[in-house]
Amino acid sequence: MSAYDVAGPAAAPAIVFLHGTRVDRTIWAGQVRTFSDRYRTIAADLPGHGELADIPFGLHAFIARLDAIIGTEVADGRTALVGHSLGGYVAIEYASRFPGRTAALVVCNACLEPRRLLTIPHRSLAYVAGLAGQRLRERVGDRVRSVAYRSVTAGAAAPDAGGLVFKGSRNAIRDVVGQQFLPRLRSYPGPVLLVNGADDRLFRRDEAAFLAASVDGTLHLVEGAGHVPFVERPEAFDETLRRFLDSIRW
Repeated sequence: MSAYDVAGPAAAPAIVFLHGTRVDRTIWAGQVRTFSDRYRTIAADLPGHGELADIPFGLHAFIARLDAIIGTEVADGRTALVGHSLGGYVAIEYASRFPGRTAALVVCNACLEPRRLLTIPHRSLAYVAGLAGQRLRERVGDRVRSVAYRSVTAGAAAPDAGGLVFKGSRNAIRDVVGQQFLPRLRSYPGPVLLVNGADDRLFRRDEAAFLAASVDGTLHLVEGAGHVPFVERPEAFDETLRRFLDSIRW
């Protein structure tokens, strides 16, 4: 069980895509297709999701796994990390631990310090959803398909109601809530792109603090998008990401 996908030239600069809660690595299928022309792309499942659904989420354990994947699949061992929501916090953690192996850091819709009490509603929602019956799961699944994933391009199928990972989501959020990521972001000296859906008010709440904590940071808002801008407005997101990647020194 590899629980990750690799595409693109073996010797090319590398990008690692890390997904958020309740989905898996296939959510990045559009970006993998778009960027694998010039980059070595890796999309990995987080614990509690996808092929790792039966493995409890643990931030520290996954960082070790991620470093092993990068060591195996990336020629020079350096990569740009692109993390969405939960994956954004994972990316910050990796960059803070391994700054020499992180060519650049992209944090998508994760500009909310988890220690803040404002995360409690999101944590509670994940907990209730995990205990809910099939009817609630189907309703949430319909909502996800009709709103968050309506712009998924051909071949990047949105998860159905049965495929949403509520248990993994709950455990992951419990692991992250209460931790502080601003100091970790501040310790990373490389280029940082904060890219948020303009309509995602909750996960933009601390974006000014996240930008201030970035030693070499840029903030970009994707207009007309909410929590999943790379799915809702993929062309706008991909253009922003490509400009950023073109600007960094590999």
